[in-house]
Amino acid sequence: MSWFLLLLPLILIVSSILIYRFVGRGEVLHFDIVQFFYAFVFTPMAFVWMKVLLYLLLKNNFANGTSDLNYLMIDSVFSLIFLYIFGFEMLHGLTKTVSLNVSKDPLYDIFHYLEYFHLWMTHLVVFGGGITTITILGLANLFFPLDLTMTKLNFYLILLSGLVVGGLIFMGIWLSDPKQEKGYHFMRIMKALIGILFLIHTIGYFLAQPKLTPDYLVYWWSAISFTIMVMAAFVSYKSNRARNWIERLSDKLKHPGFEFRLQIK
Repeated sequence: MSWFLLLLPLILIVSSILIYRFVGRGEVLHFDIVQFFYAFVFTPMAFVWMKVLLYLLLKNNFANGTSDLNYLMIDSVFSLIFLYIFGFEMLHGLTKTVSLNVSKDPLYDIFHYLEYFHLWMTHLVVFGGGITTITILGLANLFFPLDLTMTKLNFYLILLSGLVVGGLIFMGIWLSDPKQEKGYHFMRIMKALIGILFLIHTIGYFLAQPKLTPDYLVYWWSAISFTIMVMAAFVSYKSNRARNWIERLSDKLKHPGFEFRLQIK
């Protein structure tokens, strides 16, 4: 393990230098292949490596007064700084890809390229990844109950917030639908994913049979949120009245220029 920690940064640096000669040789997910490796392979590996290194550096100090809370704060600050850096790296990868395409074709359609990310990929990853993350946290709570003490009122108020959050998430998905032609079906994919994740919640309930207590707060909050999302997805598909009501509500949230879209080919 120690040798791996020592060698990994060297491997990453050497690999990033060697792969640079392939700039402009191809694309992955509409990113230049080198920028893709930088953003989606090398940087996540470096992040995990530095998180492990930070833990090892602080581990020996736990016995000298470094509490779990202090470690959490240090780790959170480190992660936040790294995420800011990663955000700018993603911007660099995107603009570098645009620059390479323009250098090959001065008439390259930049707006069409950006709309692919704006209308399709980012919406799918953000919402799909977001609700999947909520599911993972909820299922983890089934295996690792929380040690919480709270009043029944606070417990039920938090669960009630799941109803609101579930509705807001579905409304966000509805607003983010690209409504593209030529086979792009964002809402179908999202509704199918919501149904699958709700089914996973249901299976988890029957397997673990959690009690309605604060120990399983995250699971119950997640399950309630998905219940609302499934109900909204179902009624918006089956009921024209419900669909029209959601459309009227979403119209109030749209910003000027919301309807502008370039068709993705």
